Amino acid sequence: MKSLALPACVTLTLVLTSCAGSADGAVVVESPNGTVAASSSDAEGGDALFTGALTLNRAGCWAIRDESDDVVTVIWPAGTVATADGLQVPGVKALKEGAEVAGSGGEVAADEFPNVTDACGAAGHVLQFWAVREE
Repeated sequence: MKSLALPACVTLTLVLTSCAGSADGAVVVESPNGTVAASSSDAEGGDALFTGALTLNRAGCWAIRDESDDVVTVIWPAGTVATADGLQVPGVKALKEGAEVAGSGGEVAADEFPNVTDACGAAGHVLQFWAVREE
């Protein structure tokens, strides 16, 4: 199993906090240029490695398409900024739609993040990454 360590700290535009008892009470959902990125200041989490192609889900949120062709909403590391054609993740070059990415983190029940569920139409589970790299 591979592990990643990347710094993460940038201010984002719109802050929506999830309810008490959620996996992280400081999830940021920002929406410049018509696309949406959810990010979290939670620097700890699972150490599983998830890979897939950067894509938009049906609600316009940045997600990954995994090897099973499922599109899974991602809560990206803090400081991640959505662009019109991809993401800027701190410590990683700009990622464009279709880029193969790997993220360290874990699966979390979507209802742990009601603001992400509302903004991104997430159901079932989301992936929460604390580190990302391009494959």
